[in-house]
Amino acid sequence: MSKVKELVKKSLGYVQRRIASRNVTKFQKRTRKRVQRKEALSIVFLIQFPEMWNSYKTIYEHFSALGNEVSLYILAVPKRVSVENGYGTFCERNEAFDFFKKNGISAIDAYGNGSWFPIKNLTPDYIFVQRPYEAHMPKEYSLYRLSKAGTVCYVPYGGRMTKGIHLSLEFNHALLNNAYMIFADCTDSYNYILNNPGVKKRKVFDIGYPRFDLIESPDRKIEKPVQTFLWTPRWAYDQVTGYGHFLDYFECLMLYFETHKDFRLIIRPHPLMFPNFIQKGLLSNEEYQGIQKRVTEAINVSFDENADYLITFKESDALISDGSSLLLEYFVTGKPILCCMSCFEDPTEITQRLQECFYTISNADQLMEAIVHITENDDYRVEQRIALIKKIKHGSFQIGRAIVKEILEDATAEKIMEAYDYERSKGD
Repeated sequence: MSKVKELVKKSLGYVQRRIASRNVTKFQKRTRKRVQRKEALSIVFLIQFPEMWNSYKTIYEHFSALGNEVSLYILAVPKRVSVENGYGTFCERNEAFDFFKKNGISAIDAYGNGSWFPIKNLTPDYIFVQRPYEAHMPKEYSLYRLSKAGTVCYVPYGGRMTKGIHLSLEFNHALLNNAYMIFADCTDSYNYILNNPGVKKRKVFDIGYPRFDLIESPDRKIEKPVQTFLWTPRWAYDQVTGYGHFLDYFECLMLYFETHKDFRLIIRPHPLMFPNFIQKGLLSNEEYQGIQKRVTEAINVSFDENADYLITFKESDALISDGSSLLLEYFVTGKPILCCMSCFEDPTEITQRLQECFYTISNADQLMEAIVHITENDDYRVEQRIALIKKIKHGSFQIGRAIVKEILEDATAEKIMEAYDYERSKGD
């Protein structure tokens, strides 16, 4: 990047941060007047990927427990078909809206009658954005425009496994310039955010990863034999965004499970994996259809149809995965993990500890060997996992509750704090 472009970029960032700060001051005054008048706070969740709803589920539930003290809105946005070489088009089907409708949760379809729902109509006090990647969103919901409608809050959609480029991609300039309250998933993320310019007037928290609230952890070894494997291949196929091994291991895994029908394989690819592979020419449409046909015809192999992966977590006995934030969540279940990465470049502190408890896979032979060991009840890393889980948890997770507490304290809403009664209940 030339010096001129770099200067322009910094100047634009400075202007955006100044505007966002002024907007926050304005919204805080509006919010506090609303509280003084005993009106409900308006909280908006902008959701595009139902697969990632669990990052917000317990936050939403704790807000819901406040009853009439808050007005909750979920604005469901359809996924973008493609973001390569431009912004692309949006899917006709709104998966997020269908997901909430199916689960009996009230939501607003963000696109209807040829236009996007104006978020300002909800007069939001706080807007939770699900992902910070503007290329996937309509311009009407850019972070800059959202910051002009309400106070923007961000909770990471996935847990942090590595630092470096992954931190800079997620906690990008658009997010840091326009978000006011950022809830880091781990200390490495927290430190990275604080070391960026322009966050001095932002509120950054090191509270934890709210998806942990939803997972039950064992206190001792699970005696159930391993019969069902969950495979979660990554969407990318490059070293920058994270190497995925679907194309490397699909054939050997299919051959194994086709000849070992007492065991089961559930495949849950990243929602962007097949579209990305086809778009980049790694798979043809014919090859994709062939994969679908082969999986369908196998009586003990299937693609995961559950929108909520936690259902599949419970069904499965072991995980095969590329580098993914799901490794963090699955680890807390206490079940064995076959990690298809020999090492994590620039790992976070927690990843370094987790790696010692994984079965590390570097090739197809190692993958098959590990599967055989585990199915023959030779899970020799189980005690390591249980010990580390106890250190990670420090008792029950209450991260969603803690995030809601920070939002309410920011609103300086004594009445709502009294109704919430966080201090008395946090030890429950």
